[in-house]
Amino acid sequence: MGINEAIDEICRIEADDALHEYGGGHGNKGNDFARFWLINELLSPLQTNAKDYLFILEYVQDIVRFDFAEQPTSITLYQLKKKEGSNWDLNSLAGLTQKSTRMKLDSPLAKLLKAALSFQKMITNAEFVSNTHYKVELEAGGTAVSMDYVGLDELTKDRQSHIGETLAIAPAR
Repeated sequence: MGINEAIDEICRIEADDALHEYGGGHGNKGNDFARFWLINELLSPLQTNAKDYLFILEYVQDIVRFDFAEQPTSITLYQLKKKEGSNWDLNSLAGLTQKSTRMKLDSPLAKLLKAALSFQKMITNAEFVSNTHYKVELEAGGTAVSMDYVGLDELTKDRQSHIGETLAIAPAR
């Protein structure tokens, strides 16, 4: 992929307001969390000897990281959410309940995945980052409440299927 193709895709997706996540009134409380998280992330590439990278704030999601500043080939979208008083569950993340097996398209997880899937030319990753844990059932058994990182591929197969099916039938932009 050439640099012009990458820039065209980056600009096209940034211009699509349907792919953006906009913070609410509670979002201002998470500013310190976001700042400290970003400082940690900025130091992380230094530890892995990364020669080049670029972070952009408020691009599509809260933060984006390109692998190279001048000729990016991959992108990671980060959605940061501060939560007080309880853990994340699949209802608060995706709108999935025991009765509702279709992910709500306006849920935080759906918005993040929709934005990530919009990139076709770049290698794309997406991460939902929070100050609290996730009370979600795992395919291996138990829940992720004591884990710091959970991949969608670790959820129970039926929940993976519910998320995939919802994204497959989501209306095209």
